[in-house]
Amino acid sequence: MEGDTVVAFVHPDLVDTMLRINNNTFAGINISVEPYDPNTMIDHEIAAVETGPGSTADTKAKMTTTLSKRFYPDTKLLDMSKLASDPDLQAMGIFNTTSTESKFFPALMKVWDMGFKSPSERRAAVESASLADNQLNNITVVTTLAQAVPDIKNLDLSNNNLKDAQSMIGWRWKFRSLEFLDMTGNPFCADPEFKDTMLKWYPRLQKLNNVQVRTP
Repeated sequence: MEGDTVVAFVHPDLVDTMLRINNNTFAGINISVEPYDPNTMIDHEIAAVETGPGSTADTKAKMTTTLSKRFYPDTKLLDMSKLASDPDLQAMGIFNTTSTESKFFPALMKVWDMGFKSPSERRAAVESASLADNQLNNITVVTTLAQAVPDIKNLDLSNNNLKDAQSMIGWRWKFRSLEFLDMTGNPFCADPEFKDTMLKWYPRLQKLNNVQVRTP
């Protein structure tokens, strides 16, 4: 899912067949099918979070500035904590409506992707990520972090409102290199199954809430 669009990857021999579905009706809804254009999709997603006068290029530039302030290449940290209190994002009106708030993070991660020459360069850039203090009830709006930085070793989700495994289900068996996970301050930590679930989901996890749970 990318915004309101489903992106399907098919064998080249099936492309023409898929395109024939275009303009057909399913369950009373007109279906639009078109070849995937990453640049067009990014512009659509960025346009969806525009909250006032200005072009998509302006919004993209502001997102780039936000990322530059929150990325620390020396320590390979991407700090996405306390987004709602970020003065730049407040000025953009990102959190004024549920619609723009839900579409903001996926668009931000697309802008992040554009900053690298190759997927391998992007994957190597970040070892640690923080989404602390974001009042997250689930990871739905930030799930694209797993695609943006799949190889991180350290993840901080402290001080959110994650209540159970279902609230994190989109990251089950993602982050295959994860060694450190901080979930302190989330209701889920009180669940008797919490530790076993995290150990099962993340096979390289060594520290959970600053407690060693597995040796290297």
